[in-house]
Amino acid sequence: MLFKLIFYSLLAVTVIYALLSLFRIRGYLDATSNILETTTSFPTSFATGEGSDATKLAILGDSIAVGVGLTSFEETLGYSIASSIAGRTEVTNHAKSGARLSDVLTSQLSSVSPDTDIVVISISANDATHFTPANQFSQDLEALLRTWATKPSVTILLTNTPNFSRTPALPQPFRAIIAKRSDTLTRVITEKASAHPQVRLVDLHQAGELTPEEYAADKFHPSPTGYEKWKKLFLLALED
Repeated sequence: MLFKLIFYSLLAVTVIYALLSLFRIRGYLDATSNILETTTSFPTSFATGEGSDATKLAILGDSIAVGVGLTSFEETLGYSIASSIAGRTEVTNHAKSGARLSDVLTSQLSSVSPDTDIVVISISANDATHFTPANQFSQDLEALLRTWATKPSVTILLTNTPNFSRTPALPQPFRAIIAKRSDTLTRVITEKASAHPQVRLVDLHQAGELTPEEYAADKFHPSPTGYEKWKKLFLLALED
């Protein structure tokens, strides 16, 4: 009798927690829909500065590279990076919200101009949340980085995986599971980056860990304050 009472009590608590989590997640998804709509007005091709000999910058990746969570195009990582480069910089942004590393390989990479000077790659957040196998991720990342192996003048700014350990939109225990996945993919990225001299690692995982207050309304993507923190890490990597 006591066992049944404990069992049904635990079951009731679990169901209530699950329902509350679903209700909270639905609210976050509605907020995500709203901020995604904002980014549809952001240009995917633009130029900053002046000069006849332009630096060509290509952006690949996911919603972070798109700027989801921002309301102003001038706050995006792509615009901020381009604006920091002396002279004229011509930018093409091939990133898509929700993209995984395999999407970059199959849908985005082919559009990159062969005379690109700087490549910004923001990947792996969706690979963490969608449980891409680490060995497959490693193979795909090696294939991606090998694209520029014969072009030593190309600079590659590559992010590691954002740290999900304090992401408000992810209820426990899912948050802990995804955080563990982000640790694993970050180790893979660090290993691959070290084997390619052109790669400059942008540490979103540790140095760029966001506090709960640095998330946008959907509690998953960075807020303008969160992007400001990450922007500094991109610019630091570019200057090194």
